[in-house]
Amino acid sequence: MNKIICFDIDDCILPHYNMLPKKHRLQIFKLNLERLVHLCQQTGAKLFMTSSWGMILKLDNGYLTFKDEFDYGDEFEQEVVEIMNSYLQPYIIGVSCGDRREDIKILLLQENTLIVAIDDMDLSDIERDNFKYIKVETMITDRQLRYIKKNLNKIIIKD
Repeated sequence: MNKIICFDIDDCILPHYNMLPKKHRLQIFKLNLERLVHLCQQTGAKLFMTSSWGMILKLDNGYLTFKDEFDYGDEFEQEVVEIMNSYLQPYIIGVSCGDRREDIKILLLQENTLIVAIDDMDLSDIERDNFKYIKVETMITDRQLRYIKKNLNKIIIKD
């Protein structure tokens, strides 16, 4: 069974820029990344970034890099990418093409795949037995962690 955690970045696991000072935003971001890695280790899940960051990033040999036409981003973007690479490699398997709903629907077409999406955007309209959406704003809570783990460990029996 393939298990995938789709995750958004801005306002989901990385707090909004006018909510907190940069240092605190990055501390929360790192904690959220640690939680995602812990889920991957406990469940065998892989990560797929369904964020608008996919417009400027690509996955290159398991590492996130800036697409050529976007140069190297600003200093903050560079720091965020370095942090993601330090935590998410080797768990990240893909980056959004820019339309998270379409990306998720394509992933859902794969046989024997469970998907949990964490996002601040409402994705509850995607209804499938093998898909769960969890609204996350700024911080993945302990309750949400348990819910994600429970859903990644469930077994789907098809008739």
